[in-house]
Amino acid sequence: MTAIPVPAALGPGRIPAHRIPADRWFRKRGIAIHVVEGDGRKPHAVRLSDLPEPERLARLRKTCGDLHLEPGTYDEAAHAAFMEASPSLRGRAERKAAMARLLVSLIRNGIAPKGRRASCPSGSPMKRRLTAVKGVDPINSAPALVPGYKGKAASAEVSAEAWRFFPTASKKANGERPLRQAWKDTRDVARRRGWAWPTRVQGGICRARAGKLAFPDRGADAGGGCRGGNPPRDRAAQPRAGAAQGRSHDQVFRDGLAARVTRKATARQLYLSGLIYSPVAVDRWGRVQKNGWTYPRAPALIAPYVDILGSALAVHFLLTFGGADLYMAAHPTERARVVQLVGVDLARALGAAELPRRVPLAKPWLAACLAHEGCPVADIARTLHASDTAVRSWLKRAPYRPSPARWGDA
Repeated sequence: MTAIPVPAALGPGRIPAHRIPADRWFRKRGIAIHVVEGDGRKPHAVRLSDLPEPERLARLRKTCGDLHLEPGTYDEAAHAAFMEASPSLRGRAERKAAMARLLVSLIRNGIAPKGRRASCPSGSPMKRRLTAVKGVDPINSAPALVPGYKGKAASAEVSAEAWRFFPTASKKANGERPLRQAWKDTRDVARRRGWAWPTRVQGGICRARAGKLAFPDRGADAGGGCRGGNPPRDRAAQPRAGAAQGRSHDQVFRDGLAARVTRKATARQLYLSGLIYSPVAVDRWGRVQKNGWTYPRAPALIAPYVDILGSALAVHFLLTFGGADLYMAAHPTERARVVQLVGVDLARALGAAELPRRVPLAKPWLAACLAHEGCPVADIARTLHASDTAVRSWLKRAPYRPSPARWGDA
């Protein structure tokens, strides 16, 4: 594509002559300003094909004047067809037209290049461009060099009944070319019933698209390409040309599972999967007993945590955050730690509850819970930062009254 430096593009047409208003003018009309990578510098440039029609023609007249060429008569119909082409086609045509105008100027002024650089095109493309613009005015060179623009080809009309009949015919077709045979069968049936169906196959593109519809897995489940599968009946046997490629059905299934997108488990799912579940019993008062033992009623300081989290999860929460200040609303790191431990829903419930900033730590209650889980006295003392004598005294006290059943106790 023909790139024009921004300083050189100022002036012609409605483009302002100064850089700052010119940049505003380009942005207002959606014209992109590109950075040209070169010898270390990064100059800005715009594409000639992106400019509006009046500015592009003014630029072409100025270029023809610099090359000592007469612009000629403007062909409005040719330029209208040129502007309907895609931006990529117009960009290539502008680039070829710039080369052709330069060659025509050199030839008319009797100037011949002494040598050809390695970056210059060869002689054959130059001759083709000169032949294409022969007898064409320089201002109309770009429309004459559009590489065969014809627009988008219309798709053949196919009725829904014929399209539903085609996969059935392809499965029942025999021979080495089942898709072509299915197309012929559908064509014959469509003529009798008045269906819309293309009269001829559009080369390999139509066959490839029809093959993707009729055989999306290339017959992996048919057994022909699988080791130990049933021999194919409707097409030639190709043991390693199908999707299976000599693999067994089990290998195809496992490879398909390996190619699937894996999903990561949430913190709540990881927590629930790591729990050790054991049989529990619930009495007539709703108290939960696990292995013949009931969680003791929590003191008043930690009762809100037990009500929200449950006894089992409250033990882990108090062991992690007990005795410290917890800033969930203002500190994202601490909030992330709470979410990782208890999950998103319970973390929101803790944040909504009016709890004190400092998390309490009921060591006698935690000692009783840890002792029930089978922890020795030395480990409990090390966990709670207490002496062995203090832990034994806590465990010898009369147990708390049993607490009612709560979610998470089991």
